[in-house]
Amino acid sequence: MTGKDTTEILRRRILRGLTLIIAVAAALVTLANALKSYWLLATLDLFLCLFCTVIAWHHHKGHYQQWHSYAVMFLYILANSVVSSYGGLLSGLPFWLLTFPILLYLLFGKRVGVVCSAALLLIEVNILYFNTQIENTDAVISILINFVLAYIVIWVISHSYEMSRKSNEKKLVNLALRDALTQTYNRLALQEHFSQYLDKDVISVALLDIDDFKQINDKFGHDVGDCVLLQLSKLVRKTIGDDQVYRIGGEEFVVLFKGCTMESLVHIIETLRHTIQHTPFGNDTLTINITISIGVSEVQDGTPLSQHLKQADERLYCAKRKGKNQAVFKR
Repeated sequence: MTGKDTTEILRRRILRGLTLIIAVAAALVTLANALKSYWLLATLDLFLCLFCTVIAWHHHKGHYQQWHSYAVMFLYILANSVVSSYGGLLSGLPFWLLTFPILLYLLFGKRVGVVCSAALLLIEVNILYFNTQIENTDAVISILINFVLAYIVIWVISHSYEMSRKSNEKKLVNLALRDALTQTYNRLALQEHFSQYLDKDVISVALLDIDDFKQINDKFGHDVGDCVLLQLSKLVRKTIGDDQVYRIGGEEFVVLFKGCTMESLVHIIETLRHTIQHTPFGNDTLTINITISIGVSEVQDGTPLSQHLKQADERLYCAKRKGKNQAVFKR
């Protein structure tokens, strides 16, 4: 699951709860306004109640669309603004206006949260000031100053929370999708990216394995082996691209090639193999030369990743049997 997925789930849950709260509150306010013969307000609140009920039902059935969030938030802001214009500070609505920054950041993120929170603050302050029927202007200004300060405090907290949430989410996704040692993508990331690329491009899967890597670990120690893995991953990422390289276990790496012809694929892989063969690996006190064997599978529409990894693995071991330090594209 990507960061985008977790954010989307969070926003759907918030919208689901918000629609239910608004629907119940709007129903109660509709009844109160009808009893006072405030028919315009009663009609607006009734529409809001019915709309939010329909949206909540759609969410219950799993039929979510992006415009639902914008529509519900727009109607929520409109209803609060209209009621504020009737009674100003005496309407009691300033308390509800303080929820605007929170909901904007949670539903739409930082960019929309900043812009809309600022715009709504200016709009609502003017609505409240010009529609508050109190002769003591100083009292109105004093109340408005306290409202603005409270609004700004909630705005800053909402902004800080969203920034922290995005940062933590990015770190968690990175931990889930990256290999701890080499910082290349891992098997989970490979599965997610493969399914995304499959609908867009022709994909080839190359499986790379360091020849005689066990002997390196046995002879020089696992610290040197880890150093070789780290250096190799950096070289492959530099040559191929960071978003195409995956470590799937031990000394095995997978490279996804998108939209490559067989001719260009052979050229890239042979260049990579030749570069690795002539690059010294190791640490400050030890230099090691390594080679890699490669098996390549061409992806066809609808074929699962597991089958292509199996085919690439068969061709990899075919390269091993032929003497190692080579790539096999077809059996």
